Amino acid sequence: MKILYLYYNQPTAVEKLFKLGYDKLDVIFIDDGSKIPLICDWATVYRIEKDIAWNQPQANNLGFSKIPNEVVLRMDIDHYFTLDDIKKVSKIKPKEKEIVKFKRLYKGKRISEGKNIYLANVNDIVYIGGYNEIFCGNYGYEDGDLMLRMRKAGFTFTISDILCRVDDLPTRGLNRDTTINHRKFKQLHENRKT
Repeated sequence: MKILYLYYNQPTAVEKLFKLGYDKLDVIFIDDGSKIPLICDWATVYRIEKDIAWNQPQANNLGFSKIPNEVVLRMDIDHYFTLDDIKKVSKIKPKEKEIVKFKRLYKGKRISEGKNIYLANVNDIVYIGGYNEIFCGNYGYEDGDLMLRMRKAGFTFTISDILCRVDDLPTRGLNRDTTINHRKFKQLHENRKT
């Protein structure tokens, strides 16, 4: 199992993962055009040089391209499991076209599973086209688009009882207006119905 994190100007989050013991795990960071390139001697780092706002689809697809035939634990940078729980996660073997999602723990409260936090076979995601890069440059909907295409392709979704922890480490100062990507999402999926 490979653990895939996208990174964008969040050195504090990387330090936190190191302190949690993630240096003992198989971690890949995709540095998505950070101002200061990520240097991390305990994980594999790939970098996208051009800084494109909300470039997660391209960054995810780059990560998947580096780990074909693997099981991936796709994580947001402010999410983590304890080392005991990550051992339990690593024992889960997703079936073909199965996405395993995780309930989350935030400030001591259980919250619903996150769309971008999942365990899956990389080849299954790549087979349906991976993330749609039409959403790069604006905020939102890339994960909803992927999950909708998975459902239409007959994927099953399982929710594990292993809790993923969430820190409050979002990237600050970015425009989170979903208007443009909402319009793209609607156009994409309305067109597919006809």
